[in-house]
Amino acid sequence: MGDLFGNFIPDEWIEKVLKRVWRNQQWIFVFLTKNPKRLINIEWPGNAWVGATVDIQSRVEETEEAFKQVKAPIKFISCEPLEEKVVFSDLKIFNWLIIGGRNETRKMPGKQPKWEWVQSLLGQAKEANVKVFCRANLLVGSKEEKPREYPIEIQSPKILTF
Repeated sequence: MGDLFGNFIPDEWIEKVLKRVWRNQQWIFVFLTKNPKRLINIEWPGNAWVGATVDIQSRVEETEEAFKQVKAPIKFISCEPLEEKVVFSDLKIFNWLIIGGRNETRKMPGKQPKWEWVQSLLGQAKEANVKVFCRANLLVGSKEEKPREYPIEIQSPKILTF
């Protein structure tokens, strides 16, 4: 796991990966970055889902501005781990919203967002007609309150994550 679109990744590496994506239309490839501005000038194939991490409010504006220019079939936001309340000004530019907590690692303790922050995002998504997927690591709230939707109808998911 790594950020294929980090500033430290050469363009040639990205191009090689995307050639494989174009040649393997039977698979859905999910790309997630903390550097959304690198997604703008890419010609995305129909089997690419493209997203950015927005775990804090200061990432919202840059992400929204970049995604207004991204031409991908599925555009999404991953609010995981959700570190604070996040408010979008234009969530309608996205197809999908993922919400989650932080899993415990050797270096970091697990952490759950406040339920009010999650509820705020759920309300924003409903208003914007954006599908929501609450990760299993989101332990706050009841199971019934946490949707697990996909942005398209999936018969048998074959998802590879980059």
